[in-house]
Amino acid sequence: MNTAVKKFLLTGSALVAVSMMGAGAAHAIELNDTTHPDITAAVPSGLQETTGTTAVTINSTPVGAGLVIGANATPSVNMTSVGNTLTLNVTAAGTPYGVTFADNVNAAVGTNVIINNTNDSVYFYGDVSNRVAVNAGSNSADPTVNVTINTFNAESIIFGGTINAVDAADTVNIGIYNSHGGGNAITFTGAIGGGTNDTRVDSIQIGDNNAAPMQVNFQSSVNAQGAITLGKVGGTNINSVFRGARREYRLYRDDPGCGSR
Repeated sequence: MNTAVKKFLLTGSALVAVSMMGAGAAHAIELNDTTHPDITAAVPSGLQETTGTTAVTINSTPVGAGLVIGANATPSVNMTSVGNTLTLNVTAAGTPYGVTFADNVNAAVGTNVIINNTNDSVYFYGDVSNRVAVNAGSNSADPTVNVTINTFNAESIIFGGTINAVDAADTVNIGIYNSHGGGNAITFTGAIGGGTNDTRVDSIQIGDNNAAPMQVNFQSSVNAQGAITLGKVGGTNINSVFRGARREYRLYRDDPGCGSR
């Protein structure tokens, strides 16, 4: 997606998906009632809410493979209904196959988007507004769930939302990858893991074992009870606030003296 357009959307403009896709393109699905029917198939045109508060379940089980919402250059979510909240409940009824938000998750000023990942894996390939909250896990089932942020679209990502575990018994793993390679950066401006033992995540994996370098910037708090692990990714810069104490970390996977500087 054009960088200028991405920045415009992140500021909370009321621009909706149809205006981005051009004449003749499929319109985003309007979630314009209180409880929309479950989404059980891919939605390449994306989702939008322009009129009220809506809750909808996204169930990957019937697909038998990953369920994809949006597409490269087509926003996955546009929430523009001021004063209201859009809740997306990612809940697999059987075998979980994963739900991918293939482009931006946009929430205009005065709106909120809540993504509850109760028992599946969710993948983000685009920018995420700072009015988005990702809750991972379940109060009763205590599952293992994964949240992945990946530069699959060959663009840098600004993840402005928060990511929290639902409770301490959930196992929440975060993966951060530059699968496309190139000089892409992933910047987190929202907090990860909240500020309590209940909301903290279990692990953060930065990069895999390929040779592509990547830069990851944490600009808010990171609360993880497990390891922050580096794959073989070249130089990775992490500028973070860990539980309220600002420190700068420059971590290098191949450097035996890896640690804070």
